[in-house]
Amino acid sequence: MSRLRAGLLLGVAWAVWHLPLFFIGGTVQSELGLFSWSGLLFSLSVLPMALLTGHACERAGVVAAIAVHFGVNATVAVLTVKSPVTQAFVLAVQVVVVVVLHLAASRRRSRLTPWRLPDPPGTARR
Repeated sequence: MSRLRAGLLLGVAWAVWHLPLFFIGGTVQSELGLFSWSGLLFSLSVLPMALLTGHACERAGVVAAIAVHFGVNATVAVLTVKSPVTQAFVLAVQVVVVVVLHLAASRRRSRLTPWRLPDPPGTARR
């Protein structure tokens, strides 16, 4: 499974994991409301978060993934991100960072894989 597919699958599972928090009073999610723009944007922001924490874990281990998750949670708490406009901005920043990291990883992989001419038709590679 590709990194992108695995991250998106994890993101969907993570969004489902957070669903009960919308029904528990006193949580950030319950204050946002499940059927609101803020609730929708929170649920969507879990997808790039899964990709970011996955990238951090792959590059530097579980502690790095925890640090990314903590950093985003702390930012949301300190800035009291509840406005749909602010949440949309945070989601956009996350998506841009994910795209930049994905492109950088793709470039890194292409530099590591030597380019060569394709085999002529009818020849088998050993």
